[in-house]
Amino acid sequence: MDVLKKERQATSLMGRWADPQEIAAPILWLASSEASFITGTTLMVDGGLHIM
Repeated sequence: MDVLKKERQATSLMGRWADPQEIAAPILWLASSEASFITGTTLMVDGGLHIM
C-alpha cells in the first residue's frame, strides 16, 4: 500500500488517494432530491487526475 500511496503523489493533482467519504458524498448528493434538476452531466470525482 505504501508503494501505491507514493505513486499517487506523482500522478494526482491532489497528491493523495481519496477518502471513501469524498467519493460517496457526490454520489449521495446526485441521488438526493437536492440534485433533482441535474441532467446529462459528468461529475469528475478524481482529484484532478483527468487533467494530469
